[in-house]
Amino acid sequence: MSRDAIIERLRRLGATETEIDVAASADMLDALTIECLIFPDRNRTFDEVARDAGVDIDSAMRLWRAWGFAPPAYDDRRFGDVDVEMVRFASSIEQVVGEGPAFHTARVMGLAVSRIAESEVAMLRGIIEAPQRAAGASDDDVLATYEAMIGDMIDVADTTLRTLHRHYVVEVVRRQIASAVIPTQHNVLDMVIGFADLTGSTRLAADLALDELDRALSVFEERTSDVIAMAGASLVKRIGDAVMFATPDVFIAALVATTLVNAFRDDPLVPPVRVGVAAGEVVARRGDFYGLPVALAARLETAAEPSTVLVDPQVQRRLAADERWMFAPQGGLTLAGFAEPVDVFELRFSA
Repeated sequence: MSRDAIIERLRRLGATETEIDVAASADMLDALTIECLIFPDRNRTFDEVARDAGVDIDSAMRLWRAWGFAPPAYDDRRFGDVDVEMVRFASSIEQVVGEGPAFHTARVMGLAVSRIAESEVAMLRGIIEAPQRAAGASDDDVLATYEAMIGDMIDVADTTLRTLHRHYVVEVVRRQIASAVIPTQHNVLDMVIGFADLTGSTRLAADLALDELDRALSVFEERTSDVIAMAGASLVKRIGDAVMFATPDVFIAALVATTLVNAFRDDPLVPPVRVGVAAGEVVARRGDFYGLPVALAARLETAAEPSTVLVDPQVQRRLAADERWMFAPQGGLTLAGFAEPVDVFELRFSA
């Protein structure tokens, strides 16, 4: 009965009989229902989107792949007016700034939004769907819950993303102007890069039940996000149980590093962190940073002892005049990927 109810729901939502038959044969009726809820105005194939946007299909498909999607089937009619406007706008940006920068930005946007979507779906399935399934709810019962809430949720999320985007643009501009960051053609910036990593994370995963591990990682994510944001640095990315941050200001980087160490020094659940920090010129691309300081900061973090911050000579020189900071020379360390030993200093805040 649940299957018949889902099919009736799909017909009411505007799915075609062909779509329903294909989804049923692939056991994807639930997925088609969610698609219909999120895109109620599905009326075009991707070829038709390209045509109506005034863009040749090869260029439109390159954009689609840059956003991170596999090529859609020729008869997939999940697209609508908003897709036409999106492709038309992206193509117009390419005409102004050139193919390279336009596709670079498209890849960044696709990656960022894909992570948001992964988080949203995990939240919905874990907090809403899982308890219903555990209580014996049918597929149709679960889909009825999604139908009751998903439209409003998507609208609010879209508004939130639009507003957050504006705030982030303003924030990045403020930080770069305040730090006298000079724009260059290839976006080469003088930055301070840091990596912070949980020590003993393999043992943590082995010793804790999965729900306890999730709580520990949640504490790590929340605390690192707060420390980095409060100091005015940028959280670049998370890599497993590590976090990368960046700032043009060496004092802010040092403050983040030492605060992170102190934040986890005596935590009963989360193990201590170790931090590596290096400074110099990097290339900023796709919301990330590349160059020698990035590689060096990552290696310093790996070499650091628990609850310790290691920095390179550039950071030491830039902070040397500030009496609030102390440096304990660690000598020349042999780091993977570096032909010569690197002079390293342990950084401490002397207050």
